Amino acid sequence: MRIILLKILTGVLIFLFPTETILEIKTNSSEIKGNMSNSIYQQDRLQLENFISVLNSDVLEYFHLKNQYNTESKRTAFLTSEDYKTKQSELAGQKSKLLSSTYYLDFEPDYQAERSIQIKYDPETKLISVSNDLSYSLFYNDPGYIQLDQFLFKCPAEMTISKKNINYLCVDVVEETISFKIDDAALAAKIEENKYNLRLLFVFNVTGTTTVLGKTSALTSADYHIMTDLRKVIAYNSETNEIFSSYE
Repeated sequence: MRIILLKILTGVLIFLFPTETILEIKTNSSEIKGNMSNSIYQQDRLQLENFISVLNSDVLEYFHLKNQYNTESKRTAFLTSEDYKTKQSELAGQKSKLLSSTYYLDFEPDYQAERSIQIKYDPETKLISVSNDLSYSLFYNDPGYIQLDQFLFKCPAEMTISKKNINYLCVDVVEETISFKIDDAALAAKIEENKYNLRLLFVFNVTGTTTVLGKTSALTSADYHIMTDLRKVIAYNSETNEIFSSYE
């Protein structure tokens, strides 16, 4: 009797709180564009620069006016003009929209590159791991954060993150290992069988920026990290959109 009631209750909960599909998440969110290059995830630079100029309320950067107002006197005059006030108001609207929007980053691990981790289930830790390298100059050195290019995500429960410094072809790189827990061995085997279709979908809100360690002056878009409020990370099959597991 208890088993029957439990099954009925589970069905009711699924009906009341249905699991959002991958397609629904992507339809209802805005995409962070990027791709893997030599084991390093890189966001689209134009999109990244736009995000940072909006979050920093940088009117000159957002409207591409730095060359036009390239002296202190020109900038001072512009900052007291009606044109500046109009543009500042427009940028404030863009910032409000950005902060209230939900975004997704569809991370595709690179299994072919020389330094990439090959998908394999560890039955002792019950973890599956993927890799992503970071430029050492952009490394965010606080523990517990997953870093994809300049985006920072607080690592959720049932996921772990480890990093180590390496030198590859005379370039300093941080090797990042992202691991997620799978308790079901059968599901883990299924993920291994479909490893080339494995994706990690990060769903989040953007909260602001923080400067890269050691950067204090003459800052550009490359000198900031983007902080986020992570809603969930979903491991899924990109060919079928089947959700393997979700972490919050």
